[in-house]
Amino acid sequence: MKLISRGAAMLLAAGAFALARPTTVHAQDTAKVAPKPASSISVAADIGGQDFDRLSLVAPNEQQLGKLLEYRDIKTGLVIPQFLLMYTPKDSNGTYQISGRNLLQLDQSFWARASQPGKYDAQIRYDGMVHNYSTDARSLGNFGNGNLYSLPPTRPDSNAWRNAPYLSPVRSIWDPLKMSLGLTPTPSWDFKAEYTHISKAGDRPMGMAFGGSSNNTREILEPIDQTTQDIKLTQSYSKPHLQAVLSYDWSMFQNAFNSVSSMNPQATVDTKAAGAAVGRTALAPNNSAQTASAVLAGNFPLRTRIMATGSYSWWRQDEPFIPQTTNSFYSNDPNFALPRPSFDGRATTTAINASLNSHPLKDLTVSARARSYQYRNQTTPFGVDSIVISDRSLAAGDTSHGKPFSRQNYDLGASYRVLRTVSLNAGVAWENWTRDSTQRNVVTTNEKTPRVSVDFTGLDWVTLRASYSNGARRGDGYHITTSSENPDFRRFDEADRNRERTNLEASFSPIDEVNVSLTWEVGHDGYPNST
Repeated sequence: MKLISRGAAMLLAAGAFALARPTTVHAQDTAKVAPKPASSISVAADIGGQDFDRLSLVAPNEQQLGKLLEYRDIKTGLVIPQFLLMYTPKDSNGTYQISGRNLLQLDQSFWARASQPGKYDAQIRYDGMVHNYSTDARSLGNFGNGNLYSLPPTRPDSNAWRNAPYLSPVRSIWDPLKMSLGLTPTPSWDFKAEYTHISKAGDRPMGMAFGGSSNNTREILEPIDQTTQDIKLTQSYSKPHLQAVLSYDWSMFQNAFNSVSSMNPQATVDTKAAGAAVGRTALAPNNSAQTASAVLAGNFPLRTRIMATGSYSWWRQDEPFIPQTTNSFYSNDPNFALPRPSFDGRATTTAINASLNSHPLKDLTVSARARSYQYRNQTTPFGVDSIVISDRSLAAGDTSHGKPFSRQNYDLGASYRVLRTVSLNAGVAWENWTRDSTQRNVVTTNEKTPRVSVDFTGLDWVTLRASYSNGARRGDGYHITTSSENPDFRRFDEADRNRERTNLEASFSPIDEVNVSLTWEVGHDGYPNST
């Protein structure tokens, strides 16, 4: 590619304009007082022009052009690579500016900020992003009503496909906008509000299968018209021995297209054996999530610090269902009807974390951690009598499963420096799982893993560690949930297990710019109660 400048980049304005008239005060001894600083406005910009020299011997071909423009936008004509507008108050105590990059292009950016230390900080930022998937794609048919890629009544042959007209550039464009406001009414209190809006438009390649993997396929374009919004509110409080944070996060995803369809390039009528004349694929559904969280941390005697965090989340997805199949032989059969119009999915999560770190003695460090996580699926179960697979084959129906679970992790550890260069470490970790008895084979599992290690830090440029752990996981009995399961089989994440690990680690830093790490590990997993 060769870029020719149609106008040299020009600096429109750069400088300061006095907004306040300085005054001079004369004392009785006629000594002059230094003038007060004046507020000012600064403006600067680069403006120019550019174009592709398509007649040049080094002009890019279509494939090279697609790679060049994969993540950028290069336009012809007027370009504004940079822009800046800045206001400086008299006391220089604050930031007030607007700046931009690549204005009037798909990948343009804007920043605006108004802040005063210790009082407020308001920011707005926009960063356009473009992703070009192809600049030389060909395709037959048109995308129209019903999110359908249509084809001529007489399906085209291979030559017609190869000679299909070029499409406009296949690309997606993201328009992310982020706004934030921070308030600091006192040194101990800090509030921040953030809003993010991301819109996505365009299309991207995707595969459409007709009648399953053994039949024909077609590459189409997935239409993109999506919006993601996020609001986050945070209130923090800080003192030398106590810190607390409360936050709330709301997020929503919206997709204008719940599915995309395409005519089958090798079939014009529905058949039971080959499938449907039109294929359909579901796209990402609308959904939302809310999370409330709290953090509390404090310093206590014996050089002890305790921290606790907790969060609760609500998830919601209520996208209307699309029919099981587009094949007319089954779509009108009541045996394949869906039990309700939409998913009406609801789930919640709870997470609680706590940690303690203490140095009660000069050479002794003690730590403890606990974590509890719970996932609850509150979606009302539903079932279908029969399932249509790949628009042409049938299978027995099934019922939805929520699969709730909870998990607890605990860890205790201690480190003692026996010599100036050598430390001994010991600890034990526990992990407990509780699962739904109707959906998993083992209701509860408990795993305990003791460990020991030795650290050597005798040289500034060498660190050595040797560690050993040996854990055992046991469940409350393995239960077969369906008649199709082999009674001798066990699932890896639920079966009784013995796990042994030995590690040797070394880190070398002969000079500040170079660090070399070596790790050797040997381990064994045994399943003592599995055939």
